[in-house]
Amino acid sequence: MFPAMEQLEHAEQRLASALDRLEAAAARVTGSKAVAAVDGELAALRERCESLEARNREITQRLDTAIVRLQRVLDADEKAKASNGAG
Repeated sequence: MFPAMEQLEHAEQRLASALDRLEAAAARVTGSKAVAAVDGELAALRERCESLEARNREITQRLDTAIVRLQRVLDADEKAKASNGAG
């Protein structure tokens, strides 16, 4: 056999071995408790974010309503003052 072919076969064996080790490591990490814990924490954070966003929308709506009411009160007060001054 040619030396270059032997080197190629050896390189292919090393590559196959490295791929096997990588796949085994990926399998260990994918099923690990640490990954499960991170996934759980991520899900909890997403849920909290959605809750905070919903609360923010509610508060924004309530503030907008309060601003409209205050504007109406101020407008009515200005009209009352104008009517009293003209009368």
